[in-house]
Amino acid sequence: MFQRRYTSSTVPGRNNSSDQPRRGSGFDGARALNDFTVSSSDGRLNPAPIDPTWIHEGAPVTRSRMVSRSRDGAAMTFLWDCTAGVFTWRYDSDETLYVLEGEAVLFGPDGERRIVAGDTVFFPAGTQVKWRVDKYIRKVAFVRRALPTVVALPLRVAWRLTAMWRRAFTGGASSTGGLGGVAEAVPATEA
Repeated sequence: MFQRRYTSSTVPGRNNSSDQPRRGSGFDGARALNDFTVSSSDGRLNPAPIDPTWIHEGAPVTRSRMVSRSRDGAAMTFLWDCTAGVFTWRYDSDETLYVLEGEAVLFGPDGERRIVAGDTVFFPAGTQVKWRVDKYIRKVAFVRRALPTVVALPLRVAWRLTAMWRRAFTGGASSTGGLGGVAEAVPATEA
């Protein structure tokens, strides 16, 4: 697996003592807030079998690889693929997926929906969805563990205060549109 980690002092092309980027796992919390990691989507995926009790038809083979994790461990990004089969997936965390390749049919309480390359889907924690993969599907999944309210509420207050402080004392807006690092879900509206 190829990963390249950059900081403000190691971005190629800047006036650095070395233009060679620092390589690392990308998961240590000791780096500055402006660090980022680049990971190849062509890297090897590891076997990640579906719970056999979830499989309804066929013998789907699934593989995955974690490509990033937030410092607090509450958010992760995975590459995942699956061969033909029918199964029910139980989501214990919020998941937003983006289909990179292939297609599948999802069956939910409101009927069925075919998803194809380029589609984005959100599954809230607690959702159970029946999947039918006719040939193959590959996705990137953004997974977020919900924090207990007793933890989440003080964090939201702290993030908002930090954003207010940053705007007041640095005159800059945050890259999240003033949300102070918190991206809030906004319901989609029909046009």
